[in-house]
Amino acid sequence: MPCRSRTARPRRELAERFEQLPTVGRVEHLGDTMPRYSPRETHLLVQAIHARLSRLSDLPREFPQIDPLAIGQSLESLLAALQADAADSAQLASGELDRFLNRFASMEVDTQVELLTRYQYAMLAALRGQFEQIAMISDPEPVSADDLAAGFRDRFVSPQGDWLVRVFPAEQVWEEAPLARFVADVRSVDPDVTGTPLQNFEAARQVRRSYANAAIYAFFVIVLVLLIDSLESGAMWISLLTPGLVIAGALITLDGPDHTPNLLTLGGLYVCMVAAIGAVFDFPSVRNTLLAMLPPVGGIVVMFGLLGCTGSSLNPANMIVLPLILGIGVDDGVHVLHDFRHQRGRYRVSPSTINAVLLTSLTSMVGFGSMMVATHRGLASLGLVLVVGVGSCLFVSLVGLPALLTLIAGRREEDDVGQTLVISGPPASSAGELASELSTAGESSDADGRGTGHREWSELVRPGGPAARVRVDRGPAIAPSVVTPRRVSGKSSSQRRSSS
Repeated sequence: MPCRSRTARPRRELAERFEQLPTVGRVEHLGDTMPRYSPRETHLLVQAIHARLSRLSDLPREFPQIDPLAIGQSLESLLAALQADAADSAQLASGELDRFLNRFASMEVDTQVELLTRYQYAMLAALRGQFEQIAMISDPEPVSADDLAAGFRDRFVSPQGDWLVRVFPAEQVWEEAPLARFVADVRSVDPDVTGTPLQNFEAARQVRRSYANAAIYAFFVIVLVLLIDSLESGAMWISLLTPGLVIAGALITLDGPDHTPNLLTLGGLYVCMVAAIGAVFDFPSVRNTLLAMLPPVGGIVVMFGLLGCTGSSLNPANMIVLPLILGIGVDDGVHVLHDFRHQRGRYRVSPSTINAVLLTSLTSMVGFGSMMVATHRGLASLGLVLVVGVGSCLFVSLVGLPALLTLIAGRREEDDVGQTLVISGPPASSAGELASELSTAGESSDADGRGTGHREWSELVRPGGPAARVRVDRGPAIAPSVVTPRRVSGKSSSQRRSSS
């Protein structure tokens, strides 16, 4: 953490605050090698010490006569004091002193005097040497970083004079939770702190936010594409242009430095307005669009639940799956919705649709699942989340969505009663001819642009009556000229019997 300071004291105070944090293991800074007191507080003391040590006397050439008896009695008193102390160090020292006194008492008096004299001279020489070293370093000038070795100083002080304080975490910060706690603690002391852990924390958060925004943008684009495909031409243009003009006018009106537009908010507002206006003109198409989005959205929710149960989590390495799962899962929803629109009455998923959804999903799961065997943990987690996500979309497509469409088909079956045509005429023969004629009319309506696709017609003939009842089984839309009820010319069965 660089700080603009040329003194050690502010850095030492900052380091002490870091050391009090529970997530900090240790702190390193150059202030540990510098005096703890400021030069103002120590200047006079250093001067006095330097003045006194500059006048050291030489060692005496001769020493006064030493009395071995007096020294022996003093050592005996010291031995008694040590033996009275129960501390382990005191007992160890008393044992050493006792053995020395035993050896000392066995010596001759001249030997005792010579031994004590040499010891006294060696002690005075060592003491004078220490004083001389103190005199050499007792410089009244304050100690600065320039007095340290260049290689050591350059590790903590920059050429501009910035001092470095290195803070080490007490926990393993490669995990997200300990890293977040460590970053929060050090920023509570210094908001401008920097370093590798904080770079990793900010990079991971930025990647997570970017992938989440990418998933939201992908959702908006997919919904718009589905609405453009499902809405009729007139309703589509009104739904697309009206919100765009409203938002553009609002942006022009509120243009200024204090009104920076948020693209994510504007995109969400635009999609919601398009869907709302489209529902006014063509509600079934908007409803089908939202139903087609159920597998990817529901699949992501199921995926989050399964990952939570297994102890897995999203991380910067696998969050890219969110827009991928949206793009893959919407295919399953579109397949099922197309199958629903081509059926009448009670809805049941056709085998061809089941095969298509299963084939596309399983092949994707096998392809992405191959990454689970990778030794790189990021790739392995990416493969795991993709397999779980695509499998969840498959489950919602074949279980949840068909169940919801079955409920909607119940209401649609009631509406089909209004599509029954009553044709007066022969009950059997003319009804079959009428069904064939209506089918031909449906195909011809496609050729002249008034229809929307091939129409399948089924007949329900009630024999024994004056009229035949034909139910029209149609696609998403039928040209009005095709379904207009008309009377079929021909003789009735009673007329044929009377003529015969």
